[in-house]
Amino acid sequence: MESPDSSWMQCTLCRTSREGCNTLRRARDRGVAWPEPNMGMGNPIEEPVIHTSLDDAFASMLQFMSISTRKCKRYHGSHAPHIRGSREEQHSLRFHSPLYTPAITSNPLSKPTSVQVNAAPGTYSISAARAHKETTHVVRLEPGKSVSVTLSV
Repeated sequence: MESPDSSWMQCTLCRTSREGCNTLRRARDRGVAWPEPNMGMGNPIEEPVIHTSLDDAFASMLQFMSISTRKCKRYHGSHAPHIRGSREEQHSLRFHSPLYTPAITSNPLSKPTSVQVNAAPGTYSISAARAHKETTHVVRLEPGKSVSVTLSV
């Protein structure tokens, strides 16, 4: 015996199949006169090649994910509680609860880092940089001595 969910799914698949066949039939029946390609120009549909940095790519993805999440949350929140099904409720609890989408408050790369280096006596230049800011210290290391340097970037 089939469950109600299974029969509903089968019915949905049948309707989708019929709609797809009807769309294909209408597209075949439609006569389209395509314009001749213009050989002097490039393809107008192609976008120019734009080289972006990895940070720009991640920023774009984060922006699109944020927009999608906001729209999805708005859609699932627009249904009255008594109309929502168990799947919508599970989705809202899983993906739109603050428990699962914590706000990033700090950059994990900005944590202080401690580095210990053993070096022969001499004069050394120690540098640290982040983005467009660089800090450099010149240190003279005497035999048998240790030096502690703190760089703030």
